[in-house]
Amino acid sequence: MGSLAGWWVAGRAGGSELVVDDLREARELWRRRGPTSYTLVIETRGAAGSRSVVEVRDGEVVSMQTGERPASRTAWPYWSVEGLFDFLDSELRNAAAARQTYGAEPEQVVLKASFDDELGYPRRFLRHVLGSRNSVEWEVESLIALPRSAAAANER
Repeated sequence: MGSLAGWWVAGRAGGSELVVDDLREARELWRRRGPTSYTLVIETRGAAGSRSVVEVRDGEVVSMQTGERPASRTAWPYWSVEGLFDFLDSELRNAAAARQTYGAEPEQVVLKASFDDELGYPRRFLRHVLGSRNSVEWEVESLIALPRSAAAANER
């Protein structure tokens, strides 16, 4: 039953195993091609599932709403595209230290991700520690780039 559950979880995120090289390449693509001003809509799943809308201007989060409420400003930096990349970096470090982080063997930690082919931003992520309820899953529903002139006009 454990291997069947592992197969099911591993297939859920619709991505491939998260590895350092893929993350590095995606971040570089984002730095070269990604917009500095955009609106990001993210769906999180699990016990604390929600939908968040994040407004980024010139690389900085200027507002974030989760559900119908404004999100705490302390959460804002984690939900920009750069924040999502940093989160994935930390997930790789945590998985490498699975015994200390999750009380599990490294092979029990499933990390899957997919990245946008054109801009490189993370589209989906899943972390599941097999044999536990320690899961995180999110998906970028949309990323709407603002033209540089529109972003500048919005700041006036």
